[in-house]
Amino acid sequence: MVQDDYPIINPLRGRSDPAISPVVILVFTIEDFRQLRRNFLGSFCEEREIYNATLLNIDLNGVLLTLVGPIIGAPHAVLILEKLIAMGAATFLALGWCGSISPDVRIGDIVIPVGAVSEEGTSGHYPAEPSKIRPCRELIDLLMEQIREKEIRHHLGSVWSTDAPYREMASKVLKYQADGVLGVDMETSALLGVSAYRGVKIGIALVVSDELFTLKWKPGFRSKKFVDNRKLLANIMLNAAKSMLEKG
Repeated sequence: MVQDDYPIINPLRGRSDPAISPVVILVFTIEDFRQLRRNFLGSFCEEREIYNATLLNIDLNGVLLTLVGPIIGAPHAVLILEKLIAMGAATFLALGWCGSISPDVRIGDIVIPVGAVSEEGTSGHYPAEPSKIRPCRELIDLLMEQIREKEIRHHLGSVWSTDAPYREMASKVLKYQADGVLGVDMETSALLGVSAYRGVKIGIALVVSDELFTLKWKPGFRSKKFVDNRKLLANIMLNAAKSMLEKG
């Protein structure tokens, strides 16, 4: 048995790694990443590959903003989060989608996770005090202020994160529904856990793309409310990041 156990490989900043902004927006889906990218055509100052995702550095009138995506699943999200922390980022805003397992949460609504149930295999490798596995209150307040201004239907609560979206069993939906969990995704619990372990700030917002609470799947990917609120939430994330960067 190895005494004073330690990881053999550690995340490091490479010699050729670009400078990035201290506040980074993480984007889970290719659709949202493309939409954000279109907002800044002509403003890119750097574009790099990072673990099969794209890192975009954008010049906002002399202020650098970094976007990274698409990111799918807990292992991918954590690989990227670890690398970005090593590169100097300390605050993260994450934008994604989730399925609803609560009758009160409908397609197009926004879920702001304040906790998570982990059924993914990554966060367990990052021991952190349960009381600290929470998003940054300052970031949540910043997002909530803008969400309320836009009058978007929204919910604060826990989500269930799983590595196996095709094994979201009816029994589990009922169990977590009874526990007051609002939705299901693949990344939130790992991002919260690693952020707590590494001591960085994170805020996450998810648009509801589908419903499972009746135990029959109802997709809403083409719903007008879903599409419209995806765009609104992406702009909210940008405004929140800009606000923090301008404050320094």
